[in-house]
This record gives sequence, structure tokens and C-alpha cells, in this order.
Amino acid sequence: EIVLLYTCTLDMVPYSSTSLRKRLLFSLFAFCVQSEDLCQYASRVPALAKELSSLTFLHSNPPDATLWAILFFTSFATATKKNKPGILQSWETVFLNGFSHLCEKASLGILSNNNTTSVDNENEHEQKDSSLKNFLRFSKCLESCPKIAQDWSNSLTSLSTTTTSLEQAKQSLLDLNNALTDSAYAPSCPPGEQTSEGKQQSHHEKRKEKEKVTTLSLSVGPGELAISVRRGVKNLSLLLQSQRSVGLSSKTD
Repeated sequence: EIVLLYTCTLDMVPYSSTSLRKRLLFSLFAFCVQSEDLCQYASRVPALAKELSSLTFLHSNPPDATLWAILFFTSFATATKKNKPGILQSWETVFLNGFSHLCEKASLGILSNNNTTSVDNENEHEQKDSSLKNFLRFSKCLESCPKIAQDWSNSLTSLSTTTTSLEQAKQSLLDLNNALTDSAYAPSCPPGEQTSEGKQQSHHEKRKEKEKVTTLSLSVGPGELAISVRRGVKNLSLLLQSQRSVGLSSKTD
């Protein structure tokens, strides 16, 4: 019913124009993560697949497009029935391009913040921070949903035998980390390690910052947002590193 309700209104209302349709898609995503049968069904609904794999959807909703592509790519790759190679490749392209897009835009957002002037208005500031929030939303989803995190790392690892996708993902994370390191609001030392007397307060501030970012509050400052993105970069890098270690140990065994 959710698939039907969403697809029947595709031509009536754009995705980004109503929070109700966003919530429908979020609910459907949550159901698909929990049910492989529902995921396979949703991935084979032509109207839904066309919408989620389109360049328009990717450019306007990069974290959503990337997460859906990871989910559907894994579903098609593990399905027992034979799939058309073109379908699998299309979802592969979306999730690889989507992740590169997230990292690239976040890096540009960092660099543009470095060049911020007093004439920049509030809308320009929000545009710059939205790219960081998109990356943060993606990393938070992988952090809170082990299945998606495993699907993402497994897919990159499996594709690494025939493509350079895994190395490209690592390079994208490295480029973003370098941009954060060179940013105007890069902290001189990690939060919570400045002074022994301020440890308890830093922990409290860290918890407050995490709560703000989880809700993607517009009140989060650029420095706080950059620190959270840095943590996301670290978590994703560790995920890829641990996945590679598992793959190497299994080959050795």
C-alpha cells in the first residue's frame, strides 16, 4: 500500500515538495531493510525503480538515492533468480556515483566555508552546510543500521575484484578528511582531550552535539557540524578497513 500510494502520486507532487511523501519513502525504506521479500518486491516496481535511480533524485536527495541503491543492488546481487545484467549495473552506478557525490559536495562545502565573507547571506550559508548534513545523514544511517553498513562494505569489496570502486571510495573519504583538516574551523585537538579538568564538560558537550546532529537541526554551527562529519569519515574508513581485513583473512584460511 505504501509503494502504491507513493508511486501513484509521482506525477502529482515532486519528492521534495511535501514532508508526507518523504515520510512515506522513509517508512518504505525501513520496511525494506527489515524484509528481503519486500525489498525485492519494491525493487521490481517500475515506477519506483525509475524514480529512485534517476539523476534528478540523486542530485536532489543524494543520501536517500545512495542508500536505496545500496539496498537494491544487494537485493539483486543476492537474488536466486537470474537478473538482467543491466539492472544490477544501473544500481551499481547509482550507489557508486552517489557516494562520490556525497563526499565531493561535502568537500566543496568545507572549502567554500573557508572562503566565507561577510556578504554571504543566510541562504548561502545553509546551502554550504546542506552538503555536510547530507554526508552526515548517510554516515549516521550506516552507523545506526548494521545491515546497510554491511551491504555497503560488502558491495564495494565484491566489486573490487573487477573495478577500482573500493579504492575510489577510500580516496573520496581521504579527500574529505583532508578538506576537513585544512578547514578554517578545524579543531587543534580532538574534543574531550583539551584539558583534564574539562573532560566531563567536553563529554557533556559531545552528547549535546550528537543529539543536535541526529535531528539535523539548523542551529548546529559549522564547527560542530564539521567535527561530526569528521567522525563519520573515520567510522566509514574503519568499516572499509575492517571489511578488507576480513576478506584477507578468509582468503588466507
